[in-house]
Amino acid sequence: MLDPLMDKYDIPEWARTYIYRYATAHPIKTVSFAISLIDSGRRKGRVMNDRVIMPNGSSLDIRPISKLLNLFLYGEDRMARMEMKWTEQQGGGRDYKEHFAEIAEMDMKRAKAIKNLMYGLKQKVEPNQGSIAEVFDNVEGLSSWNDRVIATGIILRYSYAATFGMVFYRAFYSVAPEYMRSFGKAFKEKRERWDTIEAFRILGSGEADHRHAVELARDLLSDVLNSVHSNMDIAEEMNLKSEMELISEISIAHPFKMLCDAGISLDIDGEVRRVKAIALKKRQRRRS
Repeated sequence: MLDPLMDKYDIPEWARTYIYRYATAHPIKTVSFAISLIDSGRRKGRVMNDRVIMPNGSSLDIRPISKLLNLFLYGEDRMARMEMKWTEQQGGGRDYKEHFAEIAEMDMKRAKAIKNLMYGLKQKVEPNQGSIAEVFDNVEGLSSWNDRVIATGIILRYSYAATFGMVFYRAFYSVAPEYMRSFGKAFKEKRERWDTIEAFRILGSGEADHRHAVELARDLLSDVLNSVHSNMDIAEEMNLKSEMELISEISIAHPFKMLCDAGISLDIDGEVRRVKAIALKKRQRRRS
C-alpha cells in the first residue's frame, strides 16, 4: 500500500524509514486515512465558513488550519526581515549581502503567498507567534556568516519549509487550488537557493567546521522540535497528532540528511534521537 504511493511522490529512501515505522505502529485504518489526505486523486474539497471539507470527505475545523497558516506566515516573514537585517551589518562581504537581499525577496514572496491564501480562506492574520519566535531569535543572533548560511540554507529551510510547507501543499491543494497555486509556486523554486548552495560549498571545502555545524544543527533543531511540541494542540484539534509527530521527526532528519550530502559523516537516526533528548532537557529547564 505504501510503496506505490511513495514511488508516486518520489519519497526518498532515507525518509521511508520513518514512514514505515509510523505505519507499523498504527492501525491500517489510521494509515489509510492519512494517505487519503495526501493522495486525493481527482476528488476535490471545499471551504465553508467554519470548516474545510477534505477530498476524502473528512471535515476539519478551520481554526487550527488558520493557526497553522499563521505559523507559516510568521516564519517566512521573519526569515525575510532577518536576512534583510543582516545585509545592513558589517562583515560578510558585498557578495553575501547581495545574495541575502535576493533570498529575503524570495521569502517575502512566500509570505505574500501565504497571506493571500489566508485572505482567500477569510482568515485573520495574527502577527504575534511567540511559540516559534525563539527559533528565529536564536538564528538572528548568530554572528558568524558561515553559521547564518548553514542555518538558513540547510537547517531552517529543510526543517520548516521543505517538510511542513510541502505536506500542507499536498494536502490542501485540491481544497483551494486557486490560492494554493501561488502558495506552491512560492515554495517550489526552479533553482536551488543561494544559501543552500553556499552552505554546501563552505562545508565541502572545509571552510566551515563540520563538528561545529553539527552542534549548531542540534541546538537549532531542538528549538524547532520544541516549537512543534508547543503547537501540538493544533494537530490534536485536527485529530492528526500521530501524523504531526511523524512529520516533525522527518523535519529533524531532513537537515541532517542535507549535512550528510554536504560531506559530513553522521548517523541521521542517532542525531534525531539526540535532538529529541536535547529538546526534552530544554523543556525541563524551562519548567524548573
